[in-house]
Amino acid sequence: MTSAPSKMAATPLQLWQSLLSPDHAALINAASDVTAPTPTAIASLRKLGPAELVPLALDLATARRKLLPKFGSRAATMFADPPGAEMASSLVSAQHKAARFTSSAHPLLHPILDLCSGIGGDALGFPSSVPLHHFDLNPIRGWMASTNTSHPYTVADISTIDLPPGDFLLDPARRDTANRRATSPADITPGLDFIAALARSGRSGCTKLAPGIDQFLLPSGELEILSEDGDLTQALFWSGSLSRGDTLRTATLLSRSGAAAATLSGLPSRPASTSPPRAHLYTIDASIERAGIIETLMHTVKAEQVHPGLGLLTSDAAIAHPFLTRFDLIADLPWDQRPVQAELSRLGAGTVDVKTRDKLVDPDILAPRLSGTGDQPLTLFILRFGSTPRTLITRRHIL
Repeated sequence: MTSAPSKMAATPLQLWQSLLSPDHAALINAASDVTAPTPTAIASLRKLGPAELVPLALDLATARRKLLPKFGSRAATMFADPPGAEMASSLVSAQHKAARFTSSAHPLLHPILDLCSGIGGDALGFPSSVPLHHFDLNPIRGWMASTNTSHPYTVADISTIDLPPGDFLLDPARRDTANRRATSPADITPGLDFIAALARSGRSGCTKLAPGIDQFLLPSGELEILSEDGDLTQALFWSGSLSRGDTLRTATLLSRSGAAAATLSGLPSRPASTSPPRAHLYTIDASIERAGIIETLMHTVKAEQVHPGLGLLTSDAAIAHPFLTRFDLIADLPWDQRPVQAELSRLGAGTVDVKTRDKLVDPDILAPRLSGTGDQPLTLFILRFGSTPRTLITRRHIL
């Protein structure tokens, strides 16, 4: 008597694909309510679907929670694993990138190549009518991208194949095999040599990089720094006809609430002139500093810097600008905790916020010590002017 042949185990990709079946909708819905995978919770989920699908359903639920701040209600129907969700661009940044590809000044003659597509987050920024093709070394991620966007995908190492014609989006992997975030540009995959070769190939495209990338490691092209609601999220290296200048640097401020973006471009420089603190002080969005275009901003808003390297501007007349946060100067005195605390008490200080640079003080320790019982929320800038620490007591202007 011969035994029946054993059933071959499903591959990881096949397991993910099986989650698409309507038969497993109840499992996915129940997993979305599980925040702690206790033995009791897992036992309940196993009653709704095969045991091998339960970990994937939980991963999908976790990924969708991570995608919610980036994609809003759309996250509820996306397919992703947690690392893929973490690496995905937000919808607002994806739409920002797509706008340059689809502008009337840049006709699309071929499908856009979504290289290292991940779960397809960047592709979701394009209108569904724009043809795209996903490429990813990971078959599960390629399938997820295709499922999320309805565009085709190819599983391939893009550094070893002949790519078809087309403009490109490239999102090099910034995690190693142990899923740890790469901290050095030398550790991204594909590497800087491939990025440079792609830029020299005559293709036009956009490469997504970490916002801390050293611009001098890149070939000629435009480097744009994205700030989303005040947080630096990515650097975009534009090449070919999509670049607006070979040495141009751009800072862009985006809001996930849908507010209009603010953009400023210029050539990198280090402003040398300074001015004593005047009636108003301004902190600068980090994208401006990272792009190296503080001087461009100064000329645009007609303000001066307080001291080189402090990221603080000043003016006599009040200025309103998306890249600036305004503080009205109340007092300027040497940094010495006791006299400063006495002045804060005299001013009726309540909650005190402390801003500093180069670890001159520890704001987390100092702010509670300086806060008082008054009704005046104040902000202190404790900064080193040359070798002299000074304290600028200010009141933040609330729009």
